[in-house]
Amino acid sequence: MSSVEEDIIIYKLPGEKLGLGLRFEGGSRANECVRHLYVQCTAESSPAAKTKCTWPGGLRAGDEILLISGKNVKKLTRLDCVRALKGNYIIIYIHLILIFWYIVYDSVFPFIDYVI
Repeated sequence: MSSVEEDIIIYKLPGEKLGLGLRFEGGSRANECVRHLYVQCTAESSPAAKTKCTWPGGLRAGDEILLISGKNVKKLTRLDCVRALKGNYIIIYIHLILIFWYIVYDSVFPFIDYVI
């Protein structure tokens, strides 16, 4: 397993939907901070889907969002995270980490892939 951290910028028009599905870990109570925030999906042709990254394919499910406009998500509640991403901002700065999973081919069981 390997990972890459990167700062990305999402451009959107005021009132335009970001097109970013989120998956939260922790922060289920109103005043509880989030432990992890992940990209769950991006809507086709949305500002989130058009975002450029150094890795192929742009934002994708499983990318972990670490910072939103310089704010550590682990110090934010779910509502704070959603507000920071959903506001009428033209530019949204996100710092995220992409984790690469290596698939190993097993010649003894050629139809089974292992995630290591």
